[in-house]
Amino acid sequence: MKRRFWITGAVLVASLFVFGWPADAKDRFYLVFDEGKSWNRVGASTFAFLKVGEGARAAAMGDAYTAVGDDVGSIFWNPAGIGHLKGVHYALSYNRWLVDTKFYSGAVTFHTPKGVVGVSVRSFRTGAVEERTILQPQGTGRMVEGNAAVAGLTYAARPTDKLSVGIQFLIAQQTIFTQSTMTPLVDIGTHFFTGFKSVRLAMALRNLGKDVRYATRSAYMPLYFTVGGAVEVYGNRSGPTYLTVAFESAYAVDYAARWHLGSELVLARYLALRGGYKFNYSQETYSLGAGLKAPLPGGRSVGFDVSYTQMGSLLNDPIRLSLSGNF
Repeated sequence: MKRRFWITGAVLVASLFVFGWPADAKDRFYLVFDEGKSWNRVGASTFAFLKVGEGARAAAMGDAYTAVGDDVGSIFWNPAGIGHLKGVHYALSYNRWLVDTKFYSGAVTFHTPKGVVGVSVRSFRTGAVEERTILQPQGTGRMVEGNAAVAGLTYAARPTDKLSVGIQFLIAQQTIFTQSTMTPLVDIGTHFFTGFKSVRLAMALRNLGKDVRYATRSAYMPLYFTVGGAVEVYGNRSGPTYLTVAFESAYAVDYAARWHLGSELVLARYLALRGGYKFNYSQETYSLGAGLKAPLPGGRSVGFDVSYTQMGSLLNDPIRLSLSGNF
C-alpha cells in the first residue's frame, strides 16, 4: 500500500513538470545551468519577493539551509524538512528588508499518524510611496503601494527512517497600485540521512508555476533549485555542544549559479552562534546571527533568533528577528 502511495505521488509530481512547465523552460534552464555562459537575466521573472529567504536562523547561515532544515522554519526552504518534527511547532519572523520595505511570516506544523502537515503565510510590505511621473518628477501628491503575500499548505512524510519527502501548495498574490495578480505554485523537496556520520543531503525545487501575463507581456515565476549537504564536524546534535557546517549550490531561473556556505555552533544546548557567506552575489556577502532557546515545562521550548546580512554600501543591511517554539 505504501509503495503504491509513493508511486502515485511520483506520478503527480511528474505531471506538474509535464503540464505546468512553460514551453520554453528548457531554454531557460540552459541559461541557468550552462556555467560557460555569463548572462544573468535579472528582472526577467515576476513575484520577485518569493526569492527572499525567511527566518533569522537560515539567513544567518548564509541561506545554506536546504539540508540543515530540522525545524518549522524549513517550511520556507525545503518542505521535506518538517517531516522530522513531532508535536506542534510554530514560528514567527520579521525582516527589515531593503529601502524601508518589510517582510512578515508565520508557520505552524502538526504531526499526524500519516505525516506532518504545515501551514505558512508570508507578507511583503513596501509602505506608501509618492507617485512620480515624467511630467511631475517631484511627485504628484498621490501615494501608491506595492504589496504581496503568499499562503501555503505543506505535507511531509518519511517513507523510511532516513528519508523525508515533502510537497507544498501555495497561492501567491501581488498588488502594484491598482493592478493585482494571483497564481498557484508548488514546492517539492527531499531530505536524506546518508548513514555516514551525520551527513545529510537534500534537494528542493521552489516556486514552480506557470507564466503570469501582464497586459501584452508575460513573465515567468522565480523558479529556484537548490542541492545541499550538512554535517556536524564537532560533536553531535544530541549533545550539548556541536558545530554544524552546510554547503549548497543554488540555481535561479534568472541568474547564474550561486553557492552558499554556513555554520552553526551550539553551546550548552541553548545558545547558538551562526555565520555564513554567499558566493556570486552582486550585493550580499557575509551574514551573522545568534539564537537563544529556553526550556519550558512539559518538554516545550521557546527560541529567539536574530541575523544580520551585509548588503554593500549602497543598500541598508537587512535585520531579521524570529520567535519559535513547540508544544
